[in-house]
Amino acid sequence: MHKLLTQDEINKYNAIYACGGSPEYLVDRISELNFKPIIDKYIENGRIYIGVSAGSIVASRNYNNGLCFIENNLDVHCEVETENGIINTNKDIFLTDSQAILIDGNKIGLSVNQI
Repeated sequence: MHKLLTQDEINKYNAIYACGGSPEYLVDRISELNFKPIIDKYIENGRIYIGVSAGSIVASRNYNNGLCFIENNLDVHCEVETENGIINTNKDIFLTDSQAILIDGNKIGLSVNQI
């Protein structure tokens, strides 16, 4: 996120993969580059956003100027997990390293990877 990608440039890719580091840094870059409308349009066009660690946190409502794909606050790398199933929008989510959130339209689900 050091350079703004135009809508045409980003549409050449099938997925955006945003991973670890500082969520504050990622949110600042999204805000400074005004990247949210481009990512929103990208997803509306059927593309995928994959967030891991800080990349997941910026997809939540933890930061007002983040992506806010989910209306929940999110914590990652937790010892105690949020129960699997459909997510209630008024509860915080605690993800272990073996859990994932899947957003499909208006449905937000939580699952555990069976290793």
